[in-house]
Amino acid sequence: MRVSRVSVIVAGAVVAVGVVVAVALRSGSDEGAPPAVNSVAGNFRACLVRSSAGSPVSTAVWEALRKAAGGRVNAQTFVAPPGPPGVPYLNGVVGVGCDVVVVAEPGFVPVVEKVAAKAQRQRFLVVGGGSAAGNVEVVADAAAVSGWIGGHAGG
Repeated sequence: MRVSRVSVIVAGAVVAVGVVVAVALRSGSDEGAPPAVNSVAGNFRACLVRSSAGSPVSTAVWEALRKAAGGRVNAQTFVAPPGPPGVPYLNGVVGVGCDVVVVAEPGFVPVVEKVAAKAQRQRFLVVGGGSAAGNVEVVADAAAVSGWIGGHAGG
């Protein structure tokens, strides 16, 4: 089958009209354009380790972390198995890549101290008691956690 010269000209004209229409539509207003997407990959990452029962203090700390989030903090919670978490469990949380691991239950403090001694590049925030060390800070309550997060997450 032979393609005629007229067919080639018509096809070329259809393509040219399509390009002109596409350019005209793109140069119109941005109404209806999708909203800009905010990547959370670079946000400060705060990880709360709590018991399955969830103490009142850890619940208040979780709320403080969520409120501090405000678009610049990724707040995550890790529920430990029953009883105080063992060193392997807390090492697993450290391996997730949190900027700070927050612990708000007194039974977890000895484990944090053991893990923190070996995980020197990981920051830990203990709420309500414990001993501060190079990479372990101690704050009094959920309000203090909110202030700490705000000071370290650039807010």
